[in-house]
Amino acid sequence: MVVPPDTSAELDRALAEVFRDFPRTFELFGLLDAHHPRERHYYLQFLGVRPGCQGTGIGSALLRAMLDRCDLEGVPAYLEADERSRLLYVKHGFEATAEIGLPKGPSFWPMWRAPRNVPEGDERDGDRG
Repeated sequence: MVVPPDTSAELDRALAEVFRDFPRTFELFGLLDAHHPRERHYYLQFLGVRPGCQGTGIGSALLRAMLDRCDLEGVPAYLEADERSRLLYVKHGFEATAEIGLPKGPSFWPMWRAPRNVPEGDERDGDRG
């Protein structure tokens, strides 16, 4: 799912419906929201690869496709990472802005990536990993 900039209210309504039977989920969302940037950006909220296929480059390919779009549009990207995925995102130019320790749970890192300059006329996909 791609969440375009400035559509967070629609996403919030959809998530409230999906997670209505899981109230602790909203505790997590509240902690994450306190660190969520307010400036215009693409929010890469969900990126997943089946466990048996992890480590094969699928996640990087999915991420690169979206980051190419961010770069072409000149729009930053934001996400939250767990311990395992954090290194993947660093490899793709994200920087952690904080560490969020969940009560009785793991840590998460809000991460930000500014758009990279794309040479004029260069609209190729996947070559800026």
